Amino acid sequence: MSSDTVTEILEEIVPDNIRGMSISSSIESMRQIITRAKEPYATMFAVLGMTGCRAGEMLGLKIGDLDFNRKVIYIRRSIDSRTKAEQSTKTKNSTGEVPMPSALEKRLRAFLKHGHRENPDRYLFANRNGRTYSVGKVTEYGLWPVQDLLGIAHSGTRNCVMVMQRPRFRSTGTWLEIRSAVRFTVWPKKSKA
Repeated sequence: MSSDTVTEILEEIVPDNIRGMSISSSIESMRQIITRAKEPYATMFAVLGMTGCRAGEMLGLKIGDLDFNRKVIYIRRSIDSRTKAEQSTKTKNSTGEVPMPSALEKRLRAFLKHGHRENPDRYLFANRNGRTYSVGKVTEYGLWPVQDLLGIAHSGTRNCVMVMQRPRFRSTGTWLEIRSAVRFTVWPKKSKA
């Protein structure tokens, strides 16, 4: 996926009333993270950046949660960051469907064809042992190397990507509301001094 396509999608999903809050530098940072990361991390970060789901929700995605016909992703579960156990989403309102922008659809189709690892539980993202990743490993092996490459202070996945309150959809696919709470911050890790 070209970096221009990623930028266009991120600009499209950021509400206008938020753009004045130095969001352009945030979009640029997100674009760089997605385009520089290795697979499967690049696709993970694209899902996080383009849907606004939490890292645990992204790791809990299964193949059946992707609806390419309706162009939505169903958020149904989360992965506990400590135990890697499947659990319900953080809040009841987190469960639902989120839009799948065309650029994300293209990336997911390519990932399923060339980067996806088959696994018994049908997770979208599975490690070489056929199990889901942990948030900590995604951060350590996927995010931090890219941040080092880009000269960005280390952060956790929770704070490294744009997280947007998801638009809620009716079954017809029309927007009910968009909450204009967007955060994209790169917090330096606290030192243990």
